[in-house]
Amino acid sequence: LMLAGEISLTEEQMKKLHSIKIKCEKNRIMIMARLKVAEMDLQELLSQPELDLDKIDVKIREIGEIKIESDINDIHSMIESREVLTVEQKDKLKTLRPVPCNCHFILW
Repeated sequence: LMLAGEISLTEEQMKKLHSIKIKCEKNRIMIMARLKVAEMDLQELLSQPELDLDKIDVKIREIGEIKIESDINDIHSMIESREVLTVEQKDKLKTLRPVPCNCHFILW
């Protein structure tokens, strides 16, 4: 959206991209909250005098799944965003940003 004028986004495209961004950010906030809670749970498990390796392993796997969910959210948003752009806009974006600033939001 920062390069909207330079790649000639239409008003409709800007609305769609804004909607995708908001949805992605809302999902990210919810995912990150769950991740933080799971990490706190893991710290609690690790601070017990008697360590339960099975519970620790389950919590570590849960944390991994949450991180995967975060990546999926970002990639799906990137793909949705890319589908809003025309071929010409994608080409122009490549010339403006030859090195993406965020690996999760490569639009081309």
